[in-house]
Amino acid sequence: MKKILLSIFLLISSLQILNAQSKDIEDLYEDYTNALTDSEKKPQAIKLGLAILSRKSELSKERIVNLNYHLAHLYEESLDPQKAKLYYIEVLKMVPGHYISSRALGRIYSNECMDLGKQVGEAARLKDARLNAEKFKAYKIHVLNTLPLLEKAQACDPETELLTLITYFYNSIKDTTGLANLNDRLKVLSKDCVEFLD
Repeated sequence: MKKILLSIFLLISSLQILNAQSKDIEDLYEDYTNALTDSEKKPQAIKLGLAILSRKSELSKERIVNLNYHLAHLYEESLDPQKAKLYYIEVLKMVPGHYISSRALGRIYSNECMDLGKQVGEAARLKDARLNAEKFKAYKIHVLNTLPLLEKAQACDPETELLTLITYFYNSIKDTTGLANLNDRLKVLSKDCVEFLD
C-alpha cells in the first residue's frame, strides 16, 4: 500500500514539474504570485518559484531578484534558514544596497555566531586552550562576515537593538578599532540604500 501511495505521489509531482516546465512563463508567474499571497499555499509558492527560477533565461533581472527575495523569505518563514541564506545571498549579489536582505541575512548569520560563541564558551569552560583558540577563530571569522550585513541594515534603517548587536560583536572579538570607526562606515553605507525591489 505504501509503495502504491508513494508511486502516486511521485507521479503527481512529476506531472506538476512537467506542467510547470511547459506552461507559459507569464501564466506560471501569475500562479506563483497568487500562491504567494495565500499563506496556506507557501509550499506551492516555493515549488512554483523554484520552477520559474529554473527558467531564468526567460525572466528579467528584476523578476529574478524578486523571486530570490521571496524564496528566501518563504524559506525563512518555513524555518529553513540554510536555504533562505542562499537566496538572500543571490539578492545581494544583484542588488547590494538592498538593506532588508542584508538585515535578514545578517540575522541568520548572527544566530550562527551566537551558536559558535557558545562553543567558544564551552571550550573555555573545559580549559582546553587549543580547542578554545580554534573555536574563537571560527567565531571571529563568522562575526567579521556578519558585521557588514548588520552595518548596512543599520546605516539604512537604524534600530537600537541592531546597534547593540553590532557593538556586542565588536566587543566580543576585541576589535576596538572597528567599533571606533563604526559611525564613519555607517555614513558611507547610508548613501546606497535600496528598500523596494522592482
